[in-house]
Amino acid sequence: MSRTKLSELSEDEFKAHIASGQTMKLGEINATLAMLHVNGGNLIDLGIESRKERGAIYIDAADFPLLCSALVLHLHALSALRKNEQPLSKH
Repeated sequence: MSRTKLSELSEDEFKAHIASGQTMKLGEINATLAMLHVNGGNLIDLGIESRKERGAIYIDAADFPLLCSALVLHLHALSALRKNEQPLSKH
């Protein structure tokens, strides 16, 4: 089942999407993630489609599990990189 991207919704369709609880603002995302913090740039880097409206950044609420999966993969990649780094030697 294909969903319409937020960026493809008309202004009225987008407002209806918000009103029906089908979106999440960054503040809601960050409150749900608790210890983690996401910004608009992170969403782009993680491949999560978003839409900015009146200073707020929205994602489709159905994409929240995808965001969590992308964060997990990112954290695993960081962990692997860190594991492979050699500690700095003391002189």
